[in-house]
Amino acid sequence: MYYARRSRIDFALIEKLEETYILNAMVRTSIPEYPTLFIDDFDFGTSIPVGHHICKSGYGTGSTCGIINTLNSRLALIRGTDFYHITKVNMETLENDRGGTVFYFTFSDDNAYFMISGYGICSHTYSGNNLAITPLKYIIEFQPIRHLFRNVLFINLNNSGLVP
Repeated sequence: MYYARRSRIDFALIEKLEETYILNAMVRTSIPEYPTLFIDDFDFGTSIPVGHHICKSGYGTGSTCGIINTLNSRLALIRGTDFYHITKVNMETLENDRGGTVFYFTFSDDNAYFMISGYGICSHTYSGNNLAITPLKYIIEFQPIRHLFRNVLFINLNNSGLVP
């Protein structure tokens, strides 16, 4: 496992060693009729505004949604660690939701259907139902691990191609 220990970005990466195992870009939901949703796209830097609707799939609370309160902020933890580039959201969350996928809904180019865009990971819960999110943009730009992303391709299911 690779992780940003004692750094200003909060995340962990798990290396896939089994070549025959296929990874799918999807999130687990709390809706019995639709137990999983496939991610159509990944947000590597699009600036979604404060007030935008955003959701997470966490182990403790399943899928819940809320509204973005703050972008690109600092989170100071009691143990003396500060994390930067955090998106803060008010939504139902528990401590064991950390590491969960954060996503949002957009319309397709022709407005015919909704698409799901992966945005980041659940980093911390604080002060009740407040969630700190680390956006994907800052994970892939984190200098000590940039070499891990050089040969990684992200699957963009929307246009059936590969996005470097």
